[in-house]
Amino acid sequence: MPAGDGLRDTARRVAAAPRAIMAAATDRVETIALDELTADARGGVMSGGGGRRARARVLDTAVVPGARGPEVVTARVIGTPPGMWAILNKGRRSHAIGAGPGRRRGHRARLRLDDGGWIAGPATVAATPGFGTWKRTVARAADEVPDVARRVVRQAVRGG
Repeated sequence: MPAGDGLRDTARRVAAAPRAIMAAATDRVETIALDELTADARGGVMSGGGGRRARARVLDTAVVPGARGPEVVTARVIGTPPGMWAILNKGRRSHAIGAGPGRRRGHRARLRLDDGGWIAGPATVAATPGFGTWKRTVARAADEVPDVARRVVRQAVRGG
């Protein structure tokens, strides 16, 4: 093998490094977000609409060449549903809930309590403190993602 082939292969691997770094970084941020989510008291499970249980998840967008050129790669990691992540991060104020329009009369106007009882009037939902879940995710990612990038570049240079 000529000496230029090894250098050409290394240059090809290094040229592909930005995309590989972004893919590895988004995977790491997703893992960090799920770790922080399970560390919270609720574990990311809350009551959703209609009394169903809802679970917070983490999604990432595809790694695509950026608008600033093919060498700029961008990705986005988002928490879904966003309202649940906002409550987990910052908390919520107490508020009253009641029967909505069309549920003012009859048996459907009552609200069911957790203990199995029923109430006819509005109910007050207590305030919840924020756990800072997304804030901790961002802080940990700022510490760990540069190490991921170094590892990917090291593998590209060494031929791994």
